[in-house]
Amino acid sequence: MSHYQKRFYRDLHNSSTLKSYQVTIEESDIYIASTNFTIDTAKKSLQDVRNIIKECIEVNPNFLTSLQPIDMHSFTPPISWMLNASKICSVGPMAAVAGAVSKYVGESLLLENDEVIVENGGDIFISSKSTRKILVFAGNSPVSMKMAIEIPTGTYGICTSAGKVGPSLSLGQADAAIVLSKDCALSDAAATQLGNYIKDETYLEKSVKKIVSLPNIMGAMAICNDKIAASGQIKLTSV
Repeated sequence: MSHYQKRFYRDLHNSSTLKSYQVTIEESDIYIASTNFTIDTAKKSLQDVRNIIKECIEVNPNFLTSLQPIDMHSFTPPISWMLNASKICSVGPMAAVAGAVSKYVGESLLLENDEVIVENGGDIFISSKSTRKILVFAGNSPVSMKMAIEIPTGTYGICTSAGKVGPSLSLGQADAAIVLSKDCALSDAAATQLGNYIKDETYLEKSVKKIVSLPNIMGAMAICNDKIAASGQIKLTSV
């Protein structure tokens, strides 16, 4: 990531039951809400996951640069998660990196917390005992910040890609491409591919249906200008 974009939507977080804090290491900038204030665990987990990914890239530079799945085997999280997600979604393994980092930190924090939310550039790991609402940010679209996705109790990954917002690579023109699954790394890779599919508004409906047809994808939603399409288990609510 070559530049920092202020994530003002974090200021809209509202939960009286969770403690919130931010952890930043180099270009990694994550926002956490959890039952307890476990910032030391979060810092260690973030540093650990960064080290694992860096070491993988040093051994296999193609892991960083490939835009397609690569022929590589690993049983070590988060590398194994990223390789699996890339194969399912037909994208490079780094398309899953932010979601994988959120999942790695989130699972570490669950050892000390009953509930955890980890947000990493719009890629969210959430494990909650109550229903939560995730506000939909879609850049300059007129529907941005006007609705939320309701997340039921349980553990999920809900991730967002965009062709018009943020520094992440996208080959499409979506204002927001959002995917829900039980695996945050998979949601991230799938959101990247969904964003790639959307060249204009006419691609919305067929693109979300195509993503939902992938293994273990629960739901998908995409926004382009003022048009919205959703498929699967996406429950929208007003804000």
